[in-house]
Amino acid sequence: MWFPDGAGGDRFEEKEFRGPLSDILRDAIDFIVRNYLKETVIKHPHQPQAERFWNFPHAAIEEALVNAIYHRSYEERSRSKYASHRKN
Repeated sequence: MWFPDGAGGDRFEEKEFRGPLSDILRDAIDFIVRNYLKETVIKHPHQPQAERFWNFPHAAIEEALVNAIYHRSYEERSRSKYASHRKN
């Protein structure tokens, strides 16, 4: 979930992933990399190499998603059902 107007904003964007867990993880990482990771390249004069910086390290994004899935509780949660029957 992402809040384009900041954490206090009223708008948000949400993306849902479905399928096997391995596909969900790969698709989520790809989605974040495509839409939110940005690279800055700085070319220094008289040097053949350029410096590259990312706004977030790719490895940190992968680790955060893997940890979120690994440490998630998969206990089945069902709503309590209550039925009342009255004899007339």
